[in-house]
Amino acid sequence: MGWNSIGNIFNPENYPMSPYLASHASNPVAIYIGGDSYRIFYSGRDKFNRSSVGGFDFDLEKLKVTDVFVKPFAIFGPPESYFSHGIGLGCSYTASGSLFLLFMGWHVPAEGGHWRGEIGKIEVQSDLLTMQVSEGGPMLGLGPENPISLSYPWVTQNEGGGTQMWYGSTLNWDGGNGEMVHTLQRSDSGDGISWTKNPSFVPHRLGTMQAFSRPTVIDDSEGRQEMYFSFRGTPPGKYKIGRAFSDDSGDSWEVDRGAVTFGSPLADWESEMQEYPFVFSHRGQKFMLYNGNNYGATGVGLAIHN
Repeated sequence: MGWNSIGNIFNPENYPMSPYLASHASNPVAIYIGGDSYRIFYSGRDKFNRSSVGGFDFDLEKLKVTDVFVKPFAIFGPPESYFSHGIGLGCSYTASGSLFLLFMGWHVPAEGGHWRGEIGKIEVQSDLLTMQVSEGGPMLGLGPENPISLSYPWVTQNEGGGTQMWYGSTLNWDGGNGEMVHTLQRSDSGDGISWTKNPSFVPHRLGTMQAFSRPTVIDDSEGRQEMYFSFRGTPPGKYKIGRAFSDDSGDSWEVDRGAVTFGSPLADWESEMQEYPFVFSHRGQKFMLYNGNNYGATGVGLAIHN
């Protein structure tokens, strides 16, 4: 059992997009809108590499884009905000009756210091057309337990109550080999609003898997939790897609040290990188949205699990 790639399903360069969405379609997030259709939100960039939220509709039965939104749904924040240089989407989830998109907010200090990320949320209205970044700063910011930089979150909601959030946290900008050490950590919540750090983490290994990014979690056919993520090892850093398994509801993870493959030669658009997976189920079938070369510059791909 493995994955088969359908190929590149969306590239913003093929449409007359707003200057806010001039390039890239990174970090896709699919939300069901009815029938076999999903609204796929993504992070597009302007000419200064500042990212905003774009979107398109896709029919999984016809394997066809049915609508493209050429204007952004939400844009990066003001200069001193935690998302001044972009919104990098992580996942969607529901809490207290509201639908949220969670994201990594990018901020580059004006004095030229190293960029940093913190986790924010966007409230999405029921029409899936109107959204607003929540006020009051990041939902999960930097602090003693995550002091350097955070990245793309993924939320799982347990049937018995309680919510887990997996996200990236930087331990060091250089692990001694020129590549950052960026690991996958966990926080827990009873209401999906307030979060407490959990000691669980996904094991990393210097030189092979030391820079993780963009986790996505789904239940597999054997009753385990299955996590997909991007990873890099020794530089030069080119992302690949990896996976891990948990038999104990995310308390511990067994990492598959190989990369996920799609059973066919790599196409030009993904010849150098595959990253930012988003895995979801529809009508009993698993699908994966993902990005290719240059962090999503070549658009969004789709793979189907067989």
